Amino acid sequence: MTNQNVPQWKQAINNSYTKYNLLCDNQQKVKQELGFAMQIFEGNSYLQKCDTTSIMNAILNIGRVNSTLNPVMRLAYLIPRKNKCMLEFSYMGLVALLKSNGCIKSISAHIVFGDDEFDYDVGANKIHHKPKFAQTEAEHKKRIMVGCYSRAVLPDESILYEFMPKWEIDKVKNMSEGSGSKFSAWNTWADEMVKKSVIKRHFKMLISESPNLALQTTLQIE
Repeated sequence: MTNQNVPQWKQAINNSYTKYNLLCDNQQKVKQELGFAMQIFEGNSYLQKCDTTSIMNAILNIGRVNSTLNPVMRLAYLIPRKNKCMLEFSYMGLVALLKSNGCIKSISAHIVFGDDEFDYDVGANKIHHKPKFAQTEAEHKKRIMVGCYSRAVLPDESILYEFMPKWEIDKVKNMSEGSGSKFSAWNTWADEMVKKSVIKRHFKMLISESPNLALQTTLQIE
């Protein structure tokens, strides 16, 4: 029964409890995730206006991929988009999912700047990168980005690289709704979004042989 005194967004979160329990046999974790969702919504008036079905789906997707909304871990976020609540993963969230599902031993992403020593031999699958570090944040912001690459160590100890030049990263940014806003993650967490772009592309390759439902669901969400 709907309680007229409870906001619709809060009802949607509460109503997701039963279905979330079917996805996760740990009731404590279910309650924690719904608590995180409640905190996130309480501090965001835009999320509160989202369609209630999208709110439930976004929260249930956390259970489907076995991730977390814990704001301290910064693995996944709830984002308002065209009056719908969307689940979005950080690059650290994608990395965590690859690790927990046995696709990799480790993976890291590195931004390449114009004054770095860098060479990528595509045929040999080798990258030589000797970064030059800026002395101050102001100096760092003046540097010209060339691109970004990720380095994945697979379970058999082999190494696989993925590289994206700046123009492709810019294309991803321009296709992202609201990327021009000062509140966009592309402006507040620019380096993280650059790294996420290449990790996301690498993610598709790394799970290509995996039938894992959680990983396939993650790809669909992204």
